[in-house]
Amino acid sequence: MNFTTIAVGAFAIVYGLAVLALRARGREAAFGKLALLKERFGAEAGSRIHFAGYVLLPLVLGVALVTAGLLGANIFRAGR
Repeated sequence: MNFTTIAVGAFAIVYGLAVLALRARGREAAFGKLALLKERFGAEAGSRIHFAGYVLLPLVLGVALVTAGLLGANIFRAGR
């Protein structure tokens, strides 16, 4: 079990859930990148890109890191 890897994974999960909660409450003004993405790619595509990058990716990465940490992997020591 590696607590550093688990902690980084837990932080990614909390971040993804926090962004999801803000989006669900309609507080999209808190996201500067969302407005830029909507302007560049259109409202629907920009919103989907933001969701994938700021909600899905952190959640998937967080679950993978927590799982790896529970199995003993250390993301900060390469080659050992």
